[in-house]
Amino acid sequence: ATLADDYFRAAFGAEGPACLAYLETISQLFDPPYLRDEKPRHDPAVAATFARLPGVVAEFRPTIARNLAAPDPCHARSWHYLAQHADLCALLAEALRLRATGDDEAALVAWAATQRFMRESEVDLHPVLDAYEFQSVLGRLFHSHRPDRFGE
Repeated sequence: ATLADDYFRAAFGAEGPACLAYLETISQLFDPPYLRDEKPRHDPAVAATFARLPGVVAEFRPTIARNLAAPDPCHARSWHYLAQHADLCALLAEALRLRATGDDEAALVAWAATQRFMRESEVDLHPVLDAYEFQSVLGRLFHSHRPDRFGE
C-alpha cells in the first residue's frame, strides 16, 4: 500500500481508497495548467472537461452520504468535509466552465455564487480551508483578463 492509500484509509475508513480515486479524478478534471493560467482563457476543450465535473461529483455523492454517520468520529468528520468539498467543486466547475466557454459575464455570476458558498461555510470549513487564500488565488482568474496572452 502507498502512503496515500494508508492516509485515506486512516482518514476515511474502509472506503478511503474510493475517496482517493475520486479526488484524483477531480484533480485531473480541474486542469491544473488552466488554473495556473497557462492555457488560453477561452478554450472549448477545457470547458468540456469542466462540464464533466458535476457528473463525477454527483456519482460520488451516495458514497459520501452513506459515510456521513460513520461510527468513527474522525471518519465521519472527513466525510463531512468531503460533502462540502463536493458542493464547492460543483460551483467552481460551473464558474470555470463558463469562463472557458467565453461567457465571462456569466462566469462572474457563477464565481460570485462560489464565493457566497465560501462565506456561508467559512465558520465550519476554516480548520481545513483558507477561504481568503482560495478566493484570492482563484479570483484572479475571473477578475483579470490579458487579451494579448495566447493570441486572444
